[in-house]
Amino acid sequence: MVSLGATITIDCENVIGDLKHIWTSIGFDEINWSYTERGKNLLKILKNEVIRRPYYIRNHNAFTSGNCLSSPAHGSTNIYTEDDHGNPIYNFDILDQIYDNYLANNFIPFVEFDFMPFDLVSKSSEQQDYDLNGWKYPPKDYNKWINLIQTFIKHLYERYDKQIENWYFEVWNEPNIDHYWLGSFEDYCKLYDYSVEALKSINPNLKIGGPALATNESSGEFLNRFLEHITNGINYATKQIGTSIDFISFHTKGAYFNPLRSYGHKVEFEYPSIRRIIDDTVTNLTIINRFPKLNNISIFIDECDPTVGAIYGIYDNPNFIVCNTEYYPSMIAEMIYNILSISPRIHLMTSSLFYMEGKRLFEGNRTFVTNYNLYLP
Repeated sequence: MVSLGATITIDCENVIGDLKHIWTSIGFDEINWSYTERGKNLLKILKNEVIRRPYYIRNHNAFTSGNCLSSPAHGSTNIYTEDDHGNPIYNFDILDQIYDNYLANNFIPFVEFDFMPFDLVSKSSEQQDYDLNGWKYPPKDYNKWINLIQTFIKHLYERYDKQIENWYFEVWNEPNIDHYWLGSFEDYCKLYDYSVEALKSINPNLKIGGPALATNESSGEFLNRFLEHITNGINYATKQIGTSIDFISFHTKGAYFNPLRSYGHKVEFEYPSIRRIIDDTVTNLTIINRFPKLNNISIFIDECDPTVGAIYGIYDNPNFIVCNTEYYPSMIAEMIYNILSISPRIHLMTSSLFYMEGKRLFEGNRTFVTNYNLYLP
């Protein structure tokens, strides 16, 4: 029998410097699962067994209308409705449960201002299509959008006081792709400007940013135009030059398995690529560095994952088997090492994963645990 071994030599005199903990952030679409029994239990597990300092949690759907579970965009809160006269009715019951659970387990909310509430959608045709696309549109009334954000932030202050000054707020998610945004580029800039104005009117020290860009072949133009707008463009809300930004955010994934769902047909073997993540990061940093006014602004990669599609697993495409193996966490560590080496401006990297309901054991989803909260690597 062949004996296999390895020798590791560590030079303890070779001090590189402090290790910057950029990975202290997780995220998931299914915002309502944060207060289910399994969700609450998982948060406690992470608090007691994994995290050694506060972590951020980033979610979609803080403003989305729906069934307050998994519809239409994997989550909803019904924070905003209108009466028969068009007057706003605010309901914070769901969001209170969510943020209460986060804070109780040593997590810090990273709040996205999305998606568009049903009663703020512009057209009746868009409302009729709300479950599929209606939540992706700009608001019908920007004054009502401002009032929603201001009322929301005031409520957060009343409930959590100055703790929210450690939170981050972000305007929408991936507005450069039609999976999340069906307005124009100008519409997004307008939404961003009015959102910043609303937040900073409550407290100018609250931190807000964007654009939460989905990096792809055409995203560079969107990012460049957005940064040009916030540095030199006319602010839609104030009519002045430029708009405040506290962090610049983009997303990158190591694999886009094609097809995501094979319907029983054979697929070609694919695997996640660290090189793709590095290239996406360098490409976006190159664009950001063209704007010297933004040299002191932090950069967040607030979705940074080996694969696209947390909801997909091995029964959709066998390549998702990577999520069940020790290769996945080793790849996360390699991603962190490379990102730390690229730029000191990158302050946060978010891994998008939590847990899934209604799945089989070891389904291959991008999660911390499989059924019964059995741990994954």
